[in-house]
Amino acid sequence: MPRKLRPPDTDQEVAIVNPDNLGRCASHEVGEIWIRGGSVAVGYWGKEEESRSAFGASIRGEEDGAYLRTGDLGFITDGWLFITGRLKDVLIINGANFYPQDIEAAVQRSHPALRSGGGAVFSVEGDGREEVVVVQEVERTHLRRFEPDEVTRRIRQAVSEEFQIAVSAIVLIKPMTLPLTSSGKVQRRRTRDLFLKGRLAEVAAWPASSARAEQRESNRGGLEATPAPKHTQSTVKANELIRWLRGYAEHRINSALIDERRCVPPYIVMDFANQGLFGMCVDESQGGLGLSLRDALRVIEQLAAIDANLATLVSLHHVLGSRPVMAYGSEAQQRRFLTDMAKGRTLGAFALSEPGAGSNPRAITATARPSGQGGWLIDGDKCWIGNGSWAGVINIFAQVQDDEGRSRGLAAFVVEQGRAGIRIGEEAPTMGMRGMVQTRLHFKDLHVTESDLLGRVGQGMAVAQDAMMQGRLFIAAMSLGVLKRCVQLMVRYADRREVSTGRLLENPVSIQRLDDLRAAVTVVQAMVDGMADCVDRQVPIPPEVYAACKIVAPEWVWTGVDQLVQMLGGRGYVENNPASRMMRDIRLFRIMEGPTESLASFFGSRVLGSSSDFNAFLEFRLQAPGVAQDITEMAVELLALASDGVGSLSAGQRRQLAQAAVGEVAALYVARAFLDMQTTRDKAASLEHARDWLERRIKLKHAEVVAMLGHSHAWPTATQLTDFAEGLANDIGDVVQQAPGVELALDAILARNPAGSAASAGDDGAVGRQHVTNRGDGVSAAVAEAARLLPALASMSWKPGSWPGWSSVAAVSTRSWKPRRHFLTSGSTRSPRSSWRSICRPGWASQSIRLRFGSTLQSKPSPNPSPARKQAARSMPPASLSSRLQWRIDLDPSSGSRNSLLESPDY
Repeated sequence: MPRKLRPPDTDQEVAIVNPDNLGRCASHEVGEIWIRGGSVAVGYWGKEEESRSAFGASIRGEEDGAYLRTGDLGFITDGWLFITGRLKDVLIINGANFYPQDIEAAVQRSHPALRSGGGAVFSVEGDGREEVVVVQEVERTHLRRFEPDEVTRRIRQAVSEEFQIAVSAIVLIKPMTLPLTSSGKVQRRRTRDLFLKGRLAEVAAWPASSARAEQRESNRGGLEATPAPKHTQSTVKANELIRWLRGYAEHRINSALIDERRCVPPYIVMDFANQGLFGMCVDESQGGLGLSLRDALRVIEQLAAIDANLATLVSLHHVLGSRPVMAYGSEAQQRRFLTDMAKGRTLGAFALSEPGAGSNPRAITATARPSGQGGWLIDGDKCWIGNGSWAGVINIFAQVQDDEGRSRGLAAFVVEQGRAGIRIGEEAPTMGMRGMVQTRLHFKDLHVTESDLLGRVGQGMAVAQDAMMQGRLFIAAMSLGVLKRCVQLMVRYADRREVSTGRLLENPVSIQRLDDLRAAVTVVQAMVDGMADCVDRQVPIPPEVYAACKIVAPEWVWTGVDQLVQMLGGRGYVENNPASRMMRDIRLFRIMEGPTESLASFFGSRVLGSSSDFNAFLEFRLQAPGVAQDITEMAVELLALASDGVGSLSAGQRRQLAQAAVGEVAALYVARAFLDMQTTRDKAASLEHARDWLERRIKLKHAEVVAMLGHSHAWPTATQLTDFAEGLANDIGDVVQQAPGVELALDAILARNPAGSAASAGDDGAVGRQHVTNRGDGVSAAVAEAARLLPALASMSWKPGSWPGWSSVAAVSTRSWKPRRHFLTSGSTRSPRSSWRSICRPGWASQSIRLRFGSTLQSKPSPNPSPARKQAARSMPPASLSSRLQWRIDLDPSSGSRNSLLESPDY
């Protein structure tokens, strides 16, 4: 309804002007409202051209001063000013003007299921003319029992009868989801933008056709003002996938069963494959859907909101399976692998991580040595390989050696599963993501050639980093989906839960936490969208920006899930709702593709090193030179604090601490730059609110790290921490549970090989997970023999260059499912007998135990060695001799007798 306002008794002058010819309107004639006077500003700060247009308007035929064009429509009669609407909101259909408020009122009167005041009407361009779109909220009480077809029919009929115009599209949305200003006004332009992007909280729509989605894409603004035809089809396909996922998840996905049984049902994998989910980013010519990255991330976001486990499975296949072949594979490799991978007939895996090379891929020890047949032979073990045992294609990373054993650099190879030299190892029983298999992969004499090489020798790190950087963006998109789901569940619960103070949703603590999460959603959305747009436009993104995205999103979604569990109270701790499973699943996001702490240290080191690419990206791509300057000043300040403070730490430790602190704060600044870029295109109140919230977060984090770095604290040494931990045994003991569990071993009488024979069991003895356990007398005999030989070994004489007086025995179980090592030394505080017993626990095969005389190797000496460690270091053997002498005990499981064999080194 029009609002009636009386102008105040001031020197302000109000004029009603025809926006088309800029002439004054007659009384009762509607036109644009112009004002001038002492309270009108002179213009926009730093925007001269916009200021002249908005603040320097002149009425045709008059020359006595400039007016401000308000953009509001109205008329004056009898000294009263009536506001009728906004100029930009007026619909021009077939040459006639229509006010959206009038159409919205008619729509809301057409059916009782439609919420009063909860609609927006606007126009979009289609087929060379303006078409009318209706977005309308449904009353909460009618959500489960209204007929969408009947409601949309009544809307079309009401608009046609009252205004003689046709409605082109209708979207019915959930209550309280229509964009409003802080004062409660309908944001029609914001609603139009969400409609074009397909991001309304849709309940039903008419017409439900891909043609409508294609039209929406063709009218998108901002960065997509001139999309390529592929981009248009991309959004159509993504919207269809999202719609399919929502319906499919209702009836075919049971996340609780996936979690309990630690397996994704095969029908889900097949259905995903049939819909093209495994080929979203693969070009259509290679069997994929050819989606833009932004659209693929929208699908992943939706899938994560349904089940983070399934979203991770699909994301790993895309990022770590297909991506290396797409980006670095030859044409022959792409023809060979990509179509099957895109169709979901073959899954991909990424064999990079090793026990000693998790967050530091440069520490990879798997080797590719020259083969006499040409090519290389790969040896090594990989762990925590997602989809490892399911994958038909594996991307393997190894250090390539020349004929003399010198390193030529890291290389990546793509090979098919089942090739000789690949053995699938044990599964890792993970805390969360239980439906996605994590396995070890063992490579022994795996023959590869130039045809298997991704890129070239020495380019392996580039292949890995390319995949991992895009993986960090996928993790951010999954975090966004889960974060939105947290807000959805928290509001639903708080709206229905009554506590002593009233409805939980009206409690100020609930409001504050939900407000934080709402702002976090807005910020992460801006980062994900902004980065995806850059990738789609082939704008290079520095690795620091990917690191910032990975630092921010997983940390905030962890907070969101934690607060969901906290708000639900006891309900959040039980397993009959998704909260506890969500917490277990998304805990991985803070670790995979680089732990938060490692990425913060990396990011901080690059900032302190003045990365020119990063600064240029902020200044020229994101148009945020001020953010770049803020980050630089912050880094200098924190480094100076770390240099002067932080107590007893060494100079190197102080710099490491400063790097981590700089990385944490800089990541928030990067988020602000993306948010600022989004704000320049969209003046939505939610963006302004999120920016204020983010500014507070930056100040709080900055104050926190300043307090930490500036505090002159006596930091403990590594030795002091070790002593403290060992002293805790007096308080809590050191309990290792050894109670019997479920017997999973194959009955010995049914085994292919005689019990106790380790010869054919492989290096780790895992043959169908067959365990042979022998404790009792055999272990006692082994203990006694180890205790007897240890002094003898220490007194042996050695050739020149050896280490007299030093003794260290490494015990390696040769028939264990999970091989382990334990070291005995003559100077150990634990007796050889007790140390030996500690490695002979249930599940260990003691029939054949190999003792290796040698020493452990350290990458760097301890900065503060104890006297005992100094003595050990002086007698440390040369690395080349550390595993040349071996002693083996073979135990008879029936009698406990043993046979000692000393194998002389060949040197």
